[in-house]
Amino acid sequence: VLEFFKTFSRFEFTLKVSGYLRQGNNNNASPDWDKFVKNNKERYRPCEGTKLAVKALLSAPPNKQKVTEDTNGALDTVWEPMHFDKNVPDLKKLTDIILCIRNNLFHGGKYGHKSWDDKERTSMLLSNAVTVIRDWLNLEQQLSRTLMTLLNTPNKTLKALALLAGTLTHGLRHFVPNFSPCLIAP
Repeated sequence: VLEFFKTFSRFEFTLKVSGYLRQGNNNNASPDWDKFVKNNKERYRPCEGTKLAVKALLSAPPNKQKVTEDTNGALDTVWEPMHFDKNVPDLKKLTDIILCIRNNLFHGGKYGHKSWDDKERTSMLLSNAVTVIRDWLNLEQQLSRTLMTLLNTPNKTLKALALLAGTLTHGLRHFVPNFSPCLIAP
């Protein structure tokens, strides 16, 4: 789980610093995943070592939590498989799958679903997502150069670590009861 968080957080930060940036809710800086897909969907070809990970994620994507309404109008959640139109590029499918994995870890809980404690499936999703994200760095020289620069430049490394800490803090709020970021940095 930590390897996924680390890899995902670094990649999102690299996207934003590399110009894949959009204005999110409340003017928050968000990675522009749609722009990333648009700019790379035609040239995306997974490297040989990534093909099995891509196949695994596309053939068994995570379930997505949806909201339903019962006959009395009460809202409830259900878990549904992800479905994709056959014309959607693989890169778009993979970004949606990996974002769903991230959201399920941060915000979801597979309670109530038959696969909520399937450790093998969870491990498969996480390890294959890490493999695919690392492969995406090969799509554009700018992405891999930016990440290496961030990791090797003292001031930017601090900025990258601050972002990673913020992302991990956000995630910890969902896993640790009564978690407060003040426990880390008052």
